[in-house]
Amino acid sequence: MNRLGRYTLTRMLGAGGAGRVYQGVMTGPGGFRRTVAIKVLHEGAGALRREARIGGLLRHQHLVDVYELGQDSGQSFAAMEFCEGGSLSELLERPSPHRHGPASSR
Repeated sequence: MNRLGRYTLTRMLGAGGAGRVYQGVMTGPGGFRRTVAIKVLHEGAGALRREARIGGLLRHQHLVDVYELGQDSGQSFAAMEFCEGGSLSELLERPSPHRHGPASSR
């Protein structure tokens, strides 16, 4: 799978219970390019579809923007803002001045 809708998938970032997440590039007219995260949803991920629809309505500095909830060749996906910096589990393992040790040690 190299393309999904108007997105080119460049590398897999991870996989979980709801699907697989890829880094990708959205392209458009005039050389438009945007790096995005694309979550390819497993069959029956209805709750995640609802979450993506709601996420598309929200704007907040602590939430990623959801650009599109789409389907290509029967494959459902959510395209969203790509954030550098690793996974949530990696972030939780880092020490923080606001807690003692990694979050997972609680």
